[in-house]
Amino acid sequence: MLDGKDSPAKSYFTQFWIRRVARIFPVLWVLLISYCIARFVGKTLDLRVMDLWLLMSPQHPIWTYATFTQSIPMAIAGYEGGGPQWLRPTWSVAIEEQFYLLFPIIVYFNSLRTVTIFAIITILAAPFFGFSPSNILTIMRRTCFFPAGLTVY
Repeated sequence: MLDGKDSPAKSYFTQFWIRRVARIFPVLWVLLISYCIARFVGKTLDLRVMDLWLLMSPQHPIWTYATFTQSIPMAIAGYEGGGPQWLRPTWSVAIEEQFYLLFPIIVYFNSLRTVTIFAIITILAAPFFGFSPSNILTIMRRTCFFPAGLTVY
């Protein structure tokens, strides 16, 4: 991201986001389509035991999975409200995509020093979000994409 910072904004963001879309969207769509097919087959063959865990009805609208926003209702509902096991891995993909949507903007419009300070502060602050009994802080901790993404970079 830092290497392309000197390029025009349009090419910087377009190139970055196109690579992410090409890498993540095909896998996500295969997972969503396979889930829908498996639900259809499970209903057709009356495989109710799979509905209890693997193929249960999503507790969040299916469009939230397609738009990478399912992490928000999952965080609000907690672990028990995570929906079908088949789609649970999409939580981390949503966090990753939210990070990739916003962090390039921070990098492009700020100096390296500002980005570094921001990264250090968010990494150091991340553990404190988990110690608050407040539901708002719990939601922020579970849906906060910056600290996890920054540690990967």
